[in-house]
Amino acid sequence: MAIDQSIARPKPVRVLVAVLPFRVYAAEPSAELETTVTRLLVSRLEASGGVKVVEAITVREFLIARGNETTEETLRDLARELGADYVVAGSLTELAGRFSIDVRITSVRDFVISDALALTANDENDLMDRLTEVAERILENIGVAKPEEIVSAIRFEGVPEQPGMRDLVPLTRGDVYDRELAREAVVALDALEGTASVSFRTERDNEGVIVVFRVVPETALPTSIEVPDVNLTDRIADVRVTGNGRIESKAILARLETQSGKAFLPSAISDDVRSIFELGFFRDVEVTSEDTLEGRIVTFILEEHPIVRQVSIAGNQQIESDEIREALTLTTGASLDLPVVIENRDRILGLYKSSGYYLAEVDFRVEELDDGTVGIQYEVTEGEELKLREIRIDGNEHFEDPELLLGLETRAWKWHSLATKYIDDAGTYAEPVFMQDMQNITDHYQNAGFLRVEISEPNVIPKEEGLTVSIEINEGDRYTVGPVDIEGDDSMDIEALRNIVGIKEGEFFNRGLLTADTERLENYYTNRGFYFAKVEPRTSINEDTHVVDVSFSVEKGPLYFIRKINVSGNTITHDEIIRREVAVVEHQLYSARSVAISRSRVRGLGFFEEVSVEPKQTDEFNQLDLSLRVVEQPTGSVSFGAGFSSQDSFILNGSVSQANLLGRGYNASFSADIGGRTDRISGSFRDPYFLGTTFGANLRVNVFSFEYDDFKQESKGFELSLSHPLSATKRAHGFLTYSYQNRDIDLDNKFSAPSVMLREIHTGSQSTSMMGLSYVSDTRNDRVSATAGQVMRGSFEFAGLGGFSKFIRTHASATKFFRMPEWIPNWYPLKERSSFNIGAGFGWTAPFNEVSDFDFEVTDIDSNADSQVEPLSQIDKDIKVPLAERYFLGGVGRRGLRGFKNRSVGPRRTKIVPYGSLYMPVGYNPLTGACANKGIMGLGGNRDGKCNNLKNKNIDDFEDLDETEVIGGNKFFTIKSEYRFPISEALGLIGIVFLDMGNAFDEEQNIWDFDEWRYGTGFGGLWYSPFGPVEAFVGVPIDKLEEDEDGTVFEFSMGGAQF
Repeated sequence: MAIDQSIARPKPVRVLVAVLPFRVYAAEPSAELETTVTRLLVSRLEASGGVKVVEAITVREFLIARGNETTEETLRDLARELGADYVVAGSLTELAGRFSIDVRITSVRDFVISDALALTANDENDLMDRLTEVAERILENIGVAKPEEIVSAIRFEGVPEQPGMRDLVPLTRGDVYDRELAREAVVALDALEGTASVSFRTERDNEGVIVVFRVVPETALPTSIEVPDVNLTDRIADVRVTGNGRIESKAILARLETQSGKAFLPSAISDDVRSIFELGFFRDVEVTSEDTLEGRIVTFILEEHPIVRQVSIAGNQQIESDEIREALTLTTGASLDLPVVIENRDRILGLYKSSGYYLAEVDFRVEELDDGTVGIQYEVTEGEELKLREIRIDGNEHFEDPELLLGLETRAWKWHSLATKYIDDAGTYAEPVFMQDMQNITDHYQNAGFLRVEISEPNVIPKEEGLTVSIEINEGDRYTVGPVDIEGDDSMDIEALRNIVGIKEGEFFNRGLLTADTERLENYYTNRGFYFAKVEPRTSINEDTHVVDVSFSVEKGPLYFIRKINVSGNTITHDEIIRREVAVVEHQLYSARSVAISRSRVRGLGFFEEVSVEPKQTDEFNQLDLSLRVVEQPTGSVSFGAGFSSQDSFILNGSVSQANLLGRGYNASFSADIGGRTDRISGSFRDPYFLGTTFGANLRVNVFSFEYDDFKQESKGFELSLSHPLSATKRAHGFLTYSYQNRDIDLDNKFSAPSVMLREIHTGSQSTSMMGLSYVSDTRNDRVSATAGQVMRGSFEFAGLGGFSKFIRTHASATKFFRMPEWIPNWYPLKERSSFNIGAGFGWTAPFNEVSDFDFEVTDIDSNADSQVEPLSQIDKDIKVPLAERYFLGGVGRRGLRGFKNRSVGPRRTKIVPYGSLYMPVGYNPLTGACANKGIMGLGGNRDGKCNNLKNKNIDDFEDLDETEVIGGNKFFTIKSEYRFPISEALGLIGIVFLDMGNAFDEEQNIWDFDEWRYGTGFGGLWYSPFGPVEAFVGVPIDKLEEDEDGTVFEFSMGGAQF
C-alpha cells in the first residue's frame, strides 16, 4: 500500500492531566465561580500545547464514586483509573474581596511527592492573572516546556498612544515574549505623570502574542512623554530585609521588584509590600529609605506572624475530631494567618452541613502561648440534625418528579429510610453530591431534546422538621434532529458510516447519543489503522424551527503500523507468556480494538496487578511501538477454611495453588475437603498453550468419598481435556474431554434398599470411560455482581469406550444477568445497585446398558402383575442408567436445587428385602405376601402399619415415604432465579434471595409434568473477606414431603488466604 509521505506528521502525544473541580469557600458559595475558575485553568493548560485535560464530566463521575475524597492516595488511584499522568486539585477561598488559591499536583507515580502551590489575589481581575501563573507553575512542575512565543504586536488601550510610550516597553515585535519584561513595562508606564494605574494582558493571533497595555489616566496624559533619566539619588544601592526569622532573606528578596541598580519607584515599593504580605508569614511590613553617595538603601522591616503550636476542637459529638481534622488545611507549625483560620472555620461548618447539621455554629478563639506561638480552638455548637425531607422540583412539564429523581444519589427521608439509611444515605444532603445530581437532571433533559434547559441553584430551606431543597427548571423548547451528514472522507462507504450513527433525522435531539456516535465513528477509523483519527461533531441550530442539523467532520490522518512490541515490568513471567495474549502483530496495521483486546487478555491471565498497553510514536513516519507494561502480583495461594452444612456438619478444607508455575503460565493446584460425610481430594495441572499451540491442555486427578443416607460411594479417576478459544476475547471456549472413573458402592444397610442400589452391590466395582465435547461462553460484566451478560454451557458425551457404563448424555444451561426492571418503584433504595439473574439447566442420558449387564443371579419364575415377590431382574426393569451416572438434585452447585439437602430430590423407589432368591417390599410377610408392618413378620419394616408396592413410581403413590429412597433420574430440568443486593459496599457484603424449581425424572416420566416439580427458596449472604469468601445460606422446601424432608437446610463455609 502506498503511503502519502507529504502528509504532515501528527503532534506528539501530550501529557494527560485530570483537573478536579475547584472547591470554593466563601460567605456566599457560587457554583458559577467554581465552574469559571476550573474552566479557565483548563483552557490555560491546554493552550500550552503540551497538555491534554480529561473531560470534566468523566472526572466528576470518578470523584463522586469515591465520596469526593481528595487524599493523596485517592488522587493517585483516580489518576490510574483515568489513565492520567497527573491530578490537579485545588480550592479557592474568598474573604473580604481577597482570594487565596491552594493547588496540589499529584503524580500517578507512587514515588513522586505531591507538590503544593499557594497564591493570593487582591480582587477578581488579579485572580484571573494569578490563574495564568498557576497554570505556568503546573506546567513547570509536570515538565511540560512552555513553547517560545513571539511578540506579534504591542497595543495600548485607555488612552491614545503618545510619543515615547513605546520606548518604555522593553519588548518589540519579533522578540520572544517574556512576562517579566512586560511587568517592567507596567512599572515604567505607571510612573508617568497623570497615570492612575497600568495593567497588561496577552492575546494570541496566528503570528504569536499580542501584548496589550491598559492605561487608566487620572485626568489626561501629557501630549509628549520623555524617558526619565535616573540619577544616583534615585538609583537603589542596596535592598535589605530585617525581622525575618523563619524565611531566608534571599527567598524574600527574590519576590521583590525593588532591586539593586534599578530606579527607586514608589509604585514598585507598594507592589513589593503586597508581595511580602502575600507570603502569609508577616503581620506587618515597614519600609525605610536612606540616601547615600552610592544611592538609596531600601530596608524592609518585617514583623512575623506567630506560629500555630496547637489546633483543638471542642463541642463536637456527632462528627469525630479526626474526621474534622482531615478537612482542615490549618496545621501546626504554620504561621498564623487569620483568613486561613476563618476559612477552616467555614470548612468545619460545611462538613456539618453536609452531614445534615444545618443549625450548627462554629466559632474560634486564638490564645497566645509563649515564644511567639499561639493555640487555636474551634468551638462547635452542633444543633439538631436535620433530615432531608423533600426535594421539590418546579417548572417541569414534560417529565414527572419520580422520573427526574430516579437514580439521584441524594434521597429524601421516607417511611422506610430507618431500615435503609445505611444503604442509601437517605435524608442526607451534601451539596457537592446534589450538584452532580442536578447535572444528571440536565443530561436527562438534553438527551431528550431540551437543549436550552436551565436549572436554578438549589435553595436549601432549613425547618424544624427537616430540610427542603428546591430547584426551578426552565425546560425551554424541544429540538429535533435535521439532516445528518458525514464529511471529510470520500474514500469510505458513507452509507456504511451512516449505519454506525445512532442519531437519526426527525428524532428528538440526544446529546448523549451524539457523543456516543462520535466515539463509534472514531473507533471505526482507529480500528482500521488511523491512529490519529479525529471526528468532530458539528451542530447547526435553527432557533425558529427548533431543528438541529448534525454533521460529523472526519480527519482520519495517515495509516499507522505497529513496528515493535515492547514488554516491561515482568520479573517472573516470561515474555512469550505475555506476548501470546497480544492480539496485535508487528508490522501490521494499528487497531485500537486489538489493543483493547490485548489489554483485556493480559489482565485476564490473573498474574498482574496493573496492565497498560500504550502505543508510542517513533522517529519513523507512520510507525508505532506498542509499550506493554505490567506490574506483577502474587499468583500462588494457600487457603484453609472451615464450614458447616446440614448434611456434612463440620467441614475442613485446604488448598495449595500456583497460577503461574515457573513463570510459564502453567496452573497447578491441590485441594482437600474433609467432612462428616464427604471427603474430596483432587489435583490438577493446566497448560493453556499446549506444545506451543493455541490449544489448552488440562489434567485432573480426583478421589471422592460420599456417604449418603443409605449407601456410601467411593470414586477415583482422572480427566484429560483440550480446549480452544472460540472468540478473540477468549470469553467462549470449546473442549474435547476424555475421562475415566472407577466407582464402588457400599450399602450401610445391606438388608434393605431399592432394587437399583442392590444391583450395584451385586455388580461391585464399576467404571466409566467417556469422551465428550463441550462449550462454555461467559459474557458477564462482573464475575461477582454481574448486571449484564450471560453464561452459557453445553455438552455432548459418549460412554462406552471400554468400562461398564454405556450411554450418551447431553447437558445445556444458560443464565442471564440484568439490572432491576423499570417497574420496580423508584422509592426502593436499592433499585440502581442490585441485580437479578435467572437461569435454566437441562440434562438427558440415554442408556445402552441392559439390566442383564449387572452381575446378579437371574431367577426365572412366573409371577402375576400384582405380585409383591419378584426376582431382582424383574424389578424396575426400566431403570438402566447406572446409579453413579444418574441425576440427583438438591444442595448447591450448577446442578443443585437449593432449599433441599444434597441428592434428596428425584424419582424414588421402594426399599426391598431379600427372601431367598426373591425380593419383596419392606414390611411384607414373606409367607402370606401381604403387608405385615406392625408385627414381627414384616421384614425390614418400620412397623408403622404401612407398606409400599413394587409398582409404585410416583410420589403420590407411596404409602410410606420413609421406606423409599431417591434413585436419581436419567434427565432433569431446573430453573433458578436470584436477587442480589449490596448490604455493605464498603465491606463487600452481598445479600442473596433465591427461588429454585425443577426435578429429576426417571426413564418413563415426562420432564414437563409440572405436578412433579419441586420448589425451594431461601436467602443468604456472601462476604469477600480479607481471608477468603464467606458464604451462608438458609433454604426451605416450599412443597415439603411430609416428615421425610428437613424443613430447613443451612449451609455455611469460610476460608482462604493469599500470600
